[in-house]
Amino acid sequence: MLALAGIAAFVAVASFDIRVPGLYYDELFQLTTALAFVNGGLGSAVAWVPGTEISIAGHPFPLMAHSYIGAVKTAAFVPVAAVFGISPASVRGFTIAVAALSLVFTYLFARRLFRSAAIAAVGAVLLATDPSFVFYSRVDFGPSVFMFLFKAIGLWQLVGWWRGGRLRSLVVGSLAFGLGVYDKANFLWIVAAVVAAALLLDYRGVRRRLDRRSILWATGAFALGCLPFLAYNASWPPRTIEPALKGTLHVSGGNPSGNPFVQLGLRVQQLVRLLDGETLTELLTGRHGGAPVLPAFALAAAAAIALAFAVPSLRARVRPAMFVVLSGFLVLVASALTPGGSYPHHVLLAYPAPHLALAAVVVEGAELVHRRARLAATLAGAAALTASVAVSFTTTTAMLSRLRHTGGTGNFSDGIYTLERYLVRHDRDRRLVILDWGIFQNLVALSDGDLRATEVWDPLNSKGRVRGKVLAQLDDRSARYVLHVPAATNFPRARTRFFAILRREGRNPRLERTVTTRLGQPLFEIYRAT
Repeated sequence: MLALAGIAAFVAVASFDIRVPGLYYDELFQLTTALAFVNGGLGSAVAWVPGTEISIAGHPFPLMAHSYIGAVKTAAFVPVAAVFGISPASVRGFTIAVAALSLVFTYLFARRLFRSAAIAAVGAVLLATDPSFVFYSRVDFGPSVFMFLFKAIGLWQLVGWWRGGRLRSLVVGSLAFGLGVYDKANFLWIVAAVVAAALLLDYRGVRRRLDRRSILWATGAFALGCLPFLAYNASWPPRTIEPALKGTLHVSGGNPSGNPFVQLGLRVQQLVRLLDGETLTELLTGRHGGAPVLPAFALAAAAAIALAFAVPSLRARVRPAMFVVLSGFLVLVASALTPGGSYPHHVLLAYPAPHLALAAVVVEGAELVHRRARLAATLAGAAALTASVAVSFTTTTAMLSRLRHTGGTGNFSDGIYTLERYLVRHDRDRRLVILDWGIFQNLVALSDGDLRATEVWDPLNSKGRVRGKVLAQLDDRSARYVLHVPAATNFPRARTRFFAILRREGRNPRLERTVTTRLGQPLFEIYRAT
């Protein structure tokens, strides 16, 4: 009942005033392709990797949305797009439902691993009220929700194989992990972390359970799950990492400076900022998060588990909790060693290790102390859980309250809705040229493909000379050119070159409309060339 109450609370809070912040570019780029599939194509070129699209009854479907992102989310959203189209409610209701399902499987995994419904329920509640989990599920711009789901299903099944030796569980768990890799390539961090943690904690147990037949079945199921990803990378160098090697992908800049140990320290700091909500509160509202109660207790719990595991007499009992801690830590290590792995939604893949570690220490810790101190330990644990949940809930509700006031800021502003309504009303039949990141996918999605748009900020932002088709798109008197205002612009070079090209070609940019935020601050500009 506790777990169900936590999941219900998560759905209620995550769904509250679902239109804010404004729909964000990265939560939509896999969904406009689903809309294109439903409609048999759109007037705008949506996101897929050239050469990876297939046709199903004349409807285009991309097998890869990006060099490192597959089409799992696209395929799952197709029925939603067909029935409801794309709106804040359909997009976010969909991702919240997937996240709620991942909470169910997280509970099932923890109950099977710890053989304790209490630990599983407490862990599920801690995760369900975590402000970063709530908002990354509401605004799935990692994308992250399917990674959470496949991680939970895979671990649940693999623990079933470990406990009972069922080959079917090994196959299903491996298939789930394969689908996770197809969903997004850095799910490989989770796969590597789980395998490494199992080998480090019980090498003999792994050897005893794995024979040639089970290895073949597990490998086959994993490969089946990520088959499109494997086919896409059947070249040298693999196409997923080729853009980074050439310096043409945003991750090519790598991590902030520092050796691997410095990088690992930064990942731990980022984990703390996720657990207390600091990162997303700053990003979405410009304010600070709550007190670091949950990260303090979670890190203390992880340290206590590591110390207890060092005691031979406690090792067998603590091994499940140590597996959770070690696999989560190894995800952070993999993130630290990967160029471009420094973003918060990458560190988020260590979830739910902190929450399950704290739950395990609170529930089982009282049983390990002296009988006279057991009551005090139980009360202290209950107080820690209450404080953690209370602060997390307060942080989340404070963010929601601020978002209701501002509508979101910058790329997360709900001013995007005003912009879309204006363009549909006045420029539905015109071609739209988008000159900054964070606008194109939003307009295509919100208009259900009615607006015909193209985005040219990338070639304008590059160092090469602008020519050919791109240059022609900047010399169209019938088109409307959509930008952010200077203070909100993501790529100033693209904006500067646009106006410079117009002047060079003897054109005058005429401002048609400025769209403001809920607070009356200018955010978007619409120009035409005269």
